[in-house]
Amino acid sequence: MADLGDPKNWLPGEASLNVIRAAIASYNAERPAIAKAQTRRVALMMGGFVVVALAAGAAAIASGNAVLAGIGIGFGFFGAPYVWSKAVEPTRQFQQALRQRLFPVIFGFIPKLSYQNNKPPRFLQKLKATGLLSWSSTGHDDWFAGEHDGLEFELSETEFFTGSGKHKSSLLKALVFHSRREFGFDGLLLAQQKTNAVHRYFRDLFGKNLRTVKSGLNAVDETHEFRTDKEGPVQAQLSLEMAKVLDWLQRDWRHGPVQIVFQAKDCYLLLAAKANHFELPHIDAGDIDFERDVLPLIRDMVVLLAIGHLIAKIGIKQ
Repeated sequence: MADLGDPKNWLPGEASLNVIRAAIASYNAERPAIAKAQTRRVALMMGGFVVVALAAGAAAIASGNAVLAGIGIGFGFFGAPYVWSKAVEPTRQFQQALRQRLFPVIFGFIPKLSYQNNKPPRFLQKLKATGLLSWSSTGHDDWFAGEHDGLEFELSETEFFTGSGKHKSSLLKALVFHSRREFGFDGLLLAQQKTNAVHRYFRDLFGKNLRTVKSGLNAVDETHEFRTDKEGPVQAQLSLEMAKVLDWLQRDWRHGPVQIVFQAKDCYLLLAAKANHFELPHIDAGDIDFERDVLPLIRDMVVLLAIGHLIAKIGIKQ
């Protein structure tokens, strides 16, 4: 296995990268015609709607009937977003089809990769059962599952919400990387770096009923925090290895705070992230550029896989 110290060691080989570049070139050749078709469709549908709405509104007002006038105004007010959504719907479908087509190629170095959009991850109920985070509902963007060098994983872009209706609010947007370890932890254990206010806010969302414990290693306890539902201190070697992984990840993951959670044999890597982390440029934004748009996605996936392998080895005597 490649040295985990540098994510570049895990990048796909040149042959795989050439396959990715060819798929991007094929899309870029299609894109201008699709973009022009969208512009024409939006112009025709919205232009036609405006003409109809103005004519209907003028007729309703001229009739002197207040009810008809109200209906005409309502038609224009509520009808415009509906017509707009229908006008851009083919483009949305094309964008999603693009992701369905490109992601298996972009991440083709992961055997048996599965990709879906808006799919609730299989681990969601397990995560909720831990009591780490209390939420009312969830929303989902990209979902990946696969196996890499013996590591089976699931990765989900998930947004957690509290409340409902008018009182619904976003609690957290995160990437959640789930895997299973050969050896389990007897209980629930959460580890995170001690850093700035953003990290402290992220920390306070999770494990409010857990106890803060010390590892017994002063250098580790000064910079890292461990919380658990078990009595007594965290095993020193276990906490030291978790701290090393967190430090490594914090260096190579520049998108926000991270946490490692052990629950029996289940392992969760929780990473605060922007919405739609695995985003590709909109069709109106121009061609996809491999270096700018795709290579960072590959690199982030590589970092997550490398961390997943490191976590699987925590606590195992080498």
